[in-house]
This record gives sequence, C-alpha cells and structure tokens, in this order.
Amino acid sequence: MYRIKISGNFLVILNETDQSEHARHPLKDCDYELFDDLTANPLYRFTGIFKSFGTKGIPKTEFRFDELLDDSGVNFTSTSVLNTLLEENLGKSSGGEATSITTQLNELGSIQFTDTQYTSVSPLTVLSDIDTQLPNNKGNILNISAPTAATTWCESDGKLNNDNGNGDSFLTRITFKVLPQLNNRNLSINLNIGGSQGIIWEVTERLSRGANTESKISLVIPYYILNTFYSNGGSLIINCDGNIDVYDIVYLIQKTKNKIV
Repeated sequence: MYRIKISGNFLVILNETDQSEHARHPLKDCDYELFDDLTANPLYRFTGIFKSFGTKGIPKTEFRFDELLDDSGVNFTSTSVLNTLLEENLGKSSGGEATSITTQLNELGSIQFTDTQYTSVSPLTVLSDIDTQLPNNKGNILNISAPTAATTWCESDGKLNNDNGNGDSFLTRITFKVLPQLNNRNLSINLNIGGSQGIIWEVTERLSRGANTESKISLVIPYYILNTFYSNGGSLIINCDGNIDVYDIVYLIQKTKNKIV
C-alpha cells in the first residue's frame, strides 16, 4: 500500500509498511496517466513532464487504485475523488496551490434536512402577498455522505448556510407541497442573503392545477458562500398572490467544491 501526500511543492509517495519515502517529485513537473478506467480498480501511472519520475529504490511508478491511500492513511472513497485531487494538485507551480487530499475528502458530500413541523394535517398558512421565510426545523436529518459539520448547512430556522464563509460552492434541491385556496396563483421563491446584495436567486411558479389542488414544488439552487451569506444566512422567501398552505418541506444540500483559503 502507498500513501499519497502533498508536501510543500512536492508530490510524495510513502510506503505504508514503514513510512519510507518511495517517490518525491516537484508538483509543477508531475503528471499522471490512467488505464483501465472503466474498471473498479484502474491503473495510475505517475510521470514527470520530462518522463523521469523521482523514485527511490525499486522504480515503481504504476499503482492500482486499491493500492493508494490518502495522506491520513485511509482508502480513497472513489476513483473520482482521487482523480479530482490529482488534477487539481499536479502541474501546479507551488504547494500553496495544491489542495489537501484529506480536506477535500472530508468536506464534500450531501445531507438531507426534512421539516417535521408542517405537514398536510398541520400546514403553514402563508397569507396573500406576504413575504414568508420557508421554515425547516431539521426534525429529520439524513447524512448521505457529508462531514459532521454539514449539520450547519441548514440553520434551525430553515436558512441555508455553511460551516465557514470561505467561498465553498453548493447545489441544493428544495422541495415542498403547496395547496392554494384560489385558481391560477403565482408563487415566487427567492434566496435572500441580506446586506447590500439581498436577493441572489429568484423564480416564479404558476400554480395552474387549481384551487384546493396540491402542487409539488421542486427547485435546484446553485450558490456559493462568502462573508455576507455566512453572517446572515440565506433565507428562502416565498410569496403568493393568494393564500396557500405549505408543508412537507425538504432540503437536499450538496457541497460541490471547496475553496481553501
């Protein structure tokens, strides 16, 4: 087994048995080739841009996926994680541009928050033309693949947020059900982070199924979080030109990319 490490400006490969250094090569001169990539255990060949690669002892430069560990000695969760990290790290001019493998592995993922307060039996009534924050009490949390800190990606009042304000990117699916009291109402939904920016995303949905007929709303919202968003949280605001009942609210939040600063 071999451990992949980013050490300063170098890609370092350690022999997991005794932690001896198997290879060391400047990041800016590194490249890799992938073979058998349609199989579960592809082959990774590390090279330098001048074809030489700084190995020590036995000049092994090819490794099967199941031979490689991250810099904390843990198996990579998938080939896509390893591929992304190699593409982001190799060929960089300095170690400062390289992203920690462990950080990347630990901070991405998906988590689902289900509101348990508002149901079809006891819905949230939103009055006509009144801005109302979409609530989510996080009564049921399903952590699909996210880190522990992901519980902060949704606040207890239903606002969207992050565990830091450094520019991480998210893709979030919001679903809920609506029961209008009148025909052909217009429901607007926006994401408001307050401050000078205010609304950063907005859409309007036509409730065309008629009065007292349930409609399911499902929206996907892309966003990234910097200081204003992090300080205020992102409020999901709904407004309808007629009274509506709202219930069965679910957020599926996926962090898609880290920005390490």
